[in-house]
Amino acid sequence: MFKNFTLLALLFLFSTEVLAHKGHDHAHWTADLIHFLWLMPILFGCALIIFAITYLDKKSKSRR
Repeated sequence: MFKNFTLLALLFLFSTEVLAHKGHDHAHWTADLIHFLWLMPILFGCALIIFAITYLDKKSKSRR
């Protein structure tokens, strides 16, 4: 399941042949970089949440 989700996410992240609207060209050489930089706060937030959940889970198991 995770493998399929990862593949689908990569396909959406690197779709360089799509035109959203005039002046928003996904085929431009900077489009991937700009979209990656735009997604970085979201990816960082998800990683932080996952880290916090695993950290708190380990901490609560060690108290038992």
